[in-house]
Amino acid sequence: MDLEPILSFDGVFAPLRDPARFAEARVEPELGTIVWPSGADLCPDVVRARLTGVPVPGSSRAVAS
Repeated sequence: MDLEPILSFDGVFAPLRDPARFAEARVEPELGTIVWPSGADLCPDVVRARLTGVPVPGSSRAVAS
């Protein structure tokens, strides 16, 4: 999955421009989403919408793939 359309590499995500830091990603079972040791994480609803094309709950639009 290409994260570039939903992930701006600034703020808490800025260190993830370094491929080695980006590769530290893991799935956090309690949150049900992708997290990094820096504290950055992705909204599981947005990730699911990105993968399936199904709109984010409460939204009238699907996330473009």
